[in-house]
Amino acid sequence: MKRRDLLYWIWASLAMGVGRHGFDSLINDYGTPYNIFCEKALDSTRLHGVSRSAIAALSKKDLDEASRILDICERKGISLLTYLDDAYPDMLRGIGDAPVLLYYKGHLPDMNRKMCVATVGMRAMSEYGMHSAYKIAYGMAKSNAVVVSGMAEGIDGVCSAAAIAAGGETVVFLGSGVDVVYPKRHKALYEEICLHGAVMSEYPPGTRPLRYHFPVRNRLISGISQATLVIEASERSGALITAKRAMEQGRRVYALSSPDMQEGSVGTRILLEGGARPLTGAMGVLADHAHIYPKTVRTDFVSRKEEVVTDLSYLAHLGVIDPGAWEFTDSADVGVGHQAAPVQAAAKPPKGSLHKEAQPSKPPLTEDEFSAMSPVEAAIMRCFSTADTVHSELFYELPFAANEVSVALTCLEIAGRIRKTLGSLYERS
Repeated sequence: MKRRDLLYWIWASLAMGVGRHGFDSLINDYGTPYNIFCEKALDSTRLHGVSRSAIAALSKKDLDEASRILDICERKGISLLTYLDDAYPDMLRGIGDAPVLLYYKGHLPDMNRKMCVATVGMRAMSEYGMHSAYKIAYGMAKSNAVVVSGMAEGIDGVCSAAAIAAGGETVVFLGSGVDVVYPKRHKALYEEICLHGAVMSEYPPGTRPLRYHFPVRNRLISGISQATLVIEASERSGALITAKRAMEQGRRVYALSSPDMQEGSVGTRILLEGGARPLTGAMGVLADHAHIYPKTVRTDFVSRKEEVVTDLSYLAHLGVIDPGAWEFTDSADVGVGHQAAPVQAAAKPPKGSLHKEAQPSKPPLTEDEFSAMSPVEAAIMRCFSTADTVHSELFYELPFAANEVSVALTCLEIAGRIRKTLGSLYERS
């Protein structure tokens, strides 16, 4: 596509904004963003579902910001996928609030011929959850399905890494610009994904991972996928938001039943009681969808029931797990359909404390500093009033939604106030 045409697509995406309905109405009436730009006065009576604010923005004929963004894309090797491109996923185009365009790095799998499957779950994954996620994603990728996630810590990262290890393809949607790696520890994973799939976003390059981006982003993870697989989820997990969006979009949702009453089983149990299908492995998901993709889905690998051993060294190399943070039994059978091994990396520390420090060594924050933060960020930072290191479970017990807590942790890490250490521990910087 010519540079001039791309300018109008970026202009239209900025005018419409993120998560807005009605762009299909504009395209049906005017054909292209260039034609919309050339229209002196848009007829609001013809634009079904387009908000007044979007119509007002589309009436402004200024390409300066679009030109600046396109310059950045060209300089950083960022590609654009527009709503009318043949490679734009049909599944995504049909969700109603589909992005006008997507920015991406890497190469695009053929998402109109291959099955896409969303794999989501908790950041603070269990050993059982990690093994299960790896085996399921590995099997899906071996079967020629595209593994889709949000590249978050925990289950998301494991699934993308497993897809790459299987020689398959993976696509991730970020809640930031595609040139902003978040979490930072996934830099190596990000680079591998660019080689074996695509990192995508509807946000322009340079956009920070702000708290409200993530729940909006989740509709793309579910929307592009035939099925959403929830590996582990707490009662207020962001994975449940993705599952809810999948149900609203008419997609199938599968949930893994955990063998015990650990935190990650709470959300999946809610989904199963609400009608989600039991997730017992890759084979069941593939069997439900193979007839839709008879030319691309291959089930020979999962049919042979070959043992999949989680490659811990590869996960550590990509920053998905901390080196030495997990210990495992010699059994390769931890995962789907098996009881989790009882050996843990270390006993969970008491909430709000760590063995090495009974009292915080860093000076307390001032009220002015707290007032400059969001309510969620301030509540998190107050958790460090009795210790310099805190287990993440304490944050998720705060009276905020899980996705709000996750985004606040992200912002505090970016701001340099906290950093994640071993396992699920956070340390005040």
